[in-house]
Order: sequence, then structure tokens, then C-alpha cells
Amino acid sequence: MRTTPPSLDALARQALYGSPSELLWYLDHGAQLSKHVLTSTAFRPLSSAAATIIIHRFGVSIFAGTGVLQLAARQGNVELVHALLEAGADVDEEMHGFCTDSDGWGEGSAGPPTLALRDAIWGRHADVVGTLLGFGARVERVGRDRGLGALELAKRVGGAQVVRVLEGWVGRGGQRCQM
Repeated sequence: MRTTPPSLDALARQALYGSPSELLWYLDHGAQLSKHVLTSTAFRPLSSAAATIIIHRFGVSIFAGTGVLQLAARQGNVELVHALLEAGADVDEEMHGFCTDSDGWGEGSAGPPTLALRDAIWGRHADVVGTLLGFGARVERVGRDRGLGALELAKRVGGAQVVRVLEGWVGRGGQRCQM
């Protein structure tokens, strides 16, 4: 039985959420992935194992502008966030046209850009906030579009652990910011 390139690509897209060995097999046999495909995956969690395979095959730049980093931060997927950042993803990448506030995640927002750090704060994921800060996320960028500083946002969304991480970071002289 022969598999056509489009069907092989479709199988590879499904394998993004399954076994890493399946994804490798499809890629080894000619399946292609694109930024467009990865953007559509931003609505489902991508495993860090799949991300690592994609990074090794295509480079981390394939994830730029896809929203995968921001969604991983929002969902608390610290392994995926770490894998992307360790490979060189931009920790302060702005995503335009996506909404990640309390209304959820979705395309079509005309609002200001979102950042992984802001999404991790909204998701109340202290471990992800710590990882992002460790990779150089600039705290002062979180609130520049809405008038809420990172610490104020964390206090508003009820993230006590996130508040402690942010206070500790600023207290150690991490990023200079006005909160």
C-alpha cells in the first residue's frame, strides 16, 4: 500500500499528540510539518517529546509565531516551555491575534499581543513563571499594554505561588520593573 504525501502529512499531524516514534517514522518517510500546522496545534497540547523531535529536525524557528510557547505557558507545560527556550525560542515573543485572558485561548482577538510570562501568570503556574524568568523574560513587558504590572496581575488572578516567585525575583534584583 502506498501512502500519498498529503495523507502522510495528515498522519504526522496526528502523531504530534501520540507516540514520538510514530512522528519520527512519518518524518523519516517524507511527511512535512509547517508553521501553519504548528499554529493549528496551538489549540491542543503538544508533548515536549514531539517538540524536541521537531526542533532537531527543523530548528526552533519553526515554532516562532505559532503560539505553542504561549499555550504551553498558559497550560503549565513546564517541560515544553523549557524545551522550546533551551533550544533558543524567544522568551519574550509577542503573539498577535490570539486571546489568552480569562475568556480562554482563541484566534481573532483584536487586543494587544500576549506573552508567555503573562499567560503563565494567568494560568497560575509558578513553575513556568520561574522557568520563563530564568530564561530572561522581561517582567516589565507583562503589563505595558493593559496597565497591570506582573505582580498586580498575579494578585488579581489569585496566584499566591506566582506572587511569591515574582516577589522573590524582583527582590533578588532579577528584572527591574515598576510594579
